[in-house]
Amino acid sequence: MTQIEVYTERVKRMVGKVLTGNGITRYERGTYDLVGGEELSDAERDQLLQLCR
Repeated sequence: MTQIEVYTERVKRMVGKVLTGNGITRYERGTYDLVGGEELSDAERDQLLQLCR
């Protein structure tokens, strides 16, 4: 693993920890889930995914 890959993974985990710590996501079985995400409509989910890209 290159140094860039190591830091890329580290930064990804940092974001997840902050979002989970603030109650926005939860971490279970190796993945993050959006708290309340199951209540989003398909259109809301699609819009959120577009914002994250």
